[in-house]
Parts: sequence; C-alpha cells; structure tokens
Amino acid sequence: MDLQTSITLLLYNLEFNNHFLGMNKRTVVIPQPSSFLEQYKTFSLRRARDQLLKLEWDIAQLQTIPSHTIEHHYQAINCAIAAWQMCDWVYAELNQSMRLEFPRERKFRDHIKAQCHWLKICRELADASKHRHLTDSPSPDISTLTVDVYVTPSGEEITQMFVYDGQAIYSTEQVMWGAHDFWEQYCDELVI
Repeated sequence: MDLQTSITLLLYNLEFNNHFLGMNKRTVVIPQPSSFLEQYKTFSLRRARDQLLKLEWDIAQLQTIPSHTIEHHYQAINCAIAAWQMCDWVYAELNQSMRLEFPRERKFRDHIKAQCHWLKICRELADASKHRHLTDSPSPDISTLTVDVYVTPSGEEITQMFVYDGQAIYSTEQVMWGAHDFWEQYCDELVI
C-alpha cells in the first residue's frame, strides 16, 4: 500500500471513530507525502533540546512513582536510556570544529563518559538494560542495588533502589538529575 492510500485510510478511520465514539471532530493535518518522507521517525523530537526536555519529563515522572515499586525501576531505566541517547542528539548538532575533534561518534561518547560521571553510570544502566549485560568495556564498579528498607505493619517489604559506583551510593534521581544538568550546561555552552 502506498503512502497516500495509507494516509487516506488513516483519516477515514479517525473520522469513523470520532463519529461512533462521540468524540469531537478534529482537523487532522497530514503533511504532503514528499515532506512526510523527509520527517524524522521521532514524533516531536527534532533537536537535542527536545530530547533534553524529554529527559526532564522522564525524571519528573520518576519522582512521582513510589521508589519501592517495579514501575520506579522501569522509569529509572527509561531515564538512563534518554540521558545516554542525548549523545546521539548532541553529536548530530556539533559544529565543524567539534566534528574535527570528534570525527566518530564513538570518540565523542568516550569523551562524554570521561567528562560526566553521571553519564558513565547512565551508559552502563541503559546498555545493560538493552542487552541484558555489557560486553563493551563494562565498569566492574557500577551496579544497581535494591535494598530492603523496612517492613510495613501489614508485612509488605519496602525496598529502595540505588546505584553504586564502587565508592558511593546514589539515589536514581540523583544520577538522572546529574546527567540532565550536565547536558543542559553542555548544550548551553555549544549553543544548541
């Protein structure tokens, strides 16, 4: 099925659903197929700053979820992934002189890990959650900890999640905000 036919069917389905579900009709603007094909596949994320705002939103969500729940663990992984993916977004917007310094994205990633301890941790969490374990230069010092903090009167065990880097223990929020703050300052300095 070609793109124009797919768009037509999408619009028909939206109108059908709006009619039978009693939803207010909304005007749906679909870009012309030629410009549509040139769009990213990232919904509204277009620039590094957009990804940074997403990271900020992810961390805000993390803070609303009770830290002893599995949902908190899932959201912490989402935050780590978003923080580490910022490398891709920022690298894409580097100016020519920065590109000469970092001709390959791998070199840029290594530079970022050396500059920001929080992102070194996020890289470990993001890649380990994606691949189950790390095979590419894992840090033996970085790990996650789930600690039983107390038992409620009803017998429910309340756990707390932490990150350990071989020297100190950090809350997930501390790691994620540290990564966010690094990227915010980095983007400000690069004016991206």
